[in-house]
Amino acid sequence: MFAEPAIASETTDPRWAWAPYRPNDKRPWNLMQAGHLYRRAAFGATWPELEQALAEGPQRTIDKLLAPTADTDTFNLEYDESVTMSFGSSSSNRPRLGGLWASSTAG
Repeated sequence: MFAEPAIASETTDPRWAWAPYRPNDKRPWNLMQAGHLYRRAAFGATWPELEQALAEGPQRTIDKLLAPTADTDTFNLEYDESVTMSFGSSSSNRPRLGGLWASSTAG
C-alpha cells in the first residue's frame, strides 16, 4: 500500500547535505527559504523579520539568530511578571509553569 521510505544515506550526498547554504539560481534566497530558516532555528518569524531576512541575506540572518542582541533583562522581568499574574506567587502553582512555557512557545 505504501512505498518504503528512502534511507537518507542512500539518496543524499552527505557532503551536499552538510554544506553551508549558498544561494544560487536553483536555490535562491527567497521568502520560502527565510521562512524555513526561522521555523527551523527559532519559533517562526513576523512579517517584518522575514522582510529583514530577505534584505540582509542568509548568512547575516543566521548570525543574528545565533547571537541575538535582545534585552534579556527586560524580557525576563516581563515574563516573570506575567507568570506571577497568571499563577500567583504560591509555590503550589509551580508544577503548572511547565505548561505555561509549553503554551508560550507553541505560538
